[in-house]
Amino acid sequence: VIAMMSLSIDGRLALVALLPFPVMAIGFWWISRQVHDASRASLDAFSRLNEQTQESIAGVRTVRALGLQSHVHAAFSRDAQVAAKTGFDALRWESAYEPVVGFTMTTATALALGMGGWLVVQGELTIGALTAFTMYLAQLIWPMFAMGWVLSLIERGRAAWGRLQPILALPA
Repeated sequence: VIAMMSLSIDGRLALVALLPFPVMAIGFWWISRQVHDASRASLDAFSRLNEQTQESIAGVRTVRALGLQSHVHAAFSRDAQVAAKTGFDALRWESAYEPVVGFTMTTATALALGMGGWLVVQGELTIGALTAFTMYLAQLIWPMFAMGWVLSLIERGRAAWGRLQPILALPA
C-alpha cells in the first residue's frame, strides 16, 4: 500500500501522510511494555488465587474443624478481587492500541487531504489521484489494528514465558 501511495500517486503526499506513523510506533512500544507488566501481574494474581483455592480444598476438613470458614472465604474473596482487577487492567492496556491507531490514521488522513488539496489547487495533482491516495491510506487501518492485536498476544506470551522459565530451568 505504501509503495502504491508513493510510487504511483505522489511521493511527497506519501511522506506527509506517513509523518504520524513514528508516533504510533512509539505508542505501540509504550503500550506493549504496559501490557507485559499488567499481564505478568494478572498471571501472578491468578496463580495466588489458584494456590489459595487448592489449599482450601485440600484442607477443607481442617478448616471446618477449626471453624475458619469465614477467614478462608475472606481470603478467597480478597484474592479473587485482586485477580479480577489485575485481569481488567491487562485488558484495559490491550485496548489502548485502538485509540493510537485511530489517532494516527485520522491525523495521516487529515495531513494527506490538506497537502493533497493544496496540490490539487496548484494543479500538481488531480482529484481522482487524491481520492485514490486516501483510499490506499484507508487500507492501512486494518493492518494497524491487527498489529496492535499481535503485539498484545506477544506481550501476554512473553509474560507467561517469563513465569515458566524458572520451572523449566529446574533439573529433571
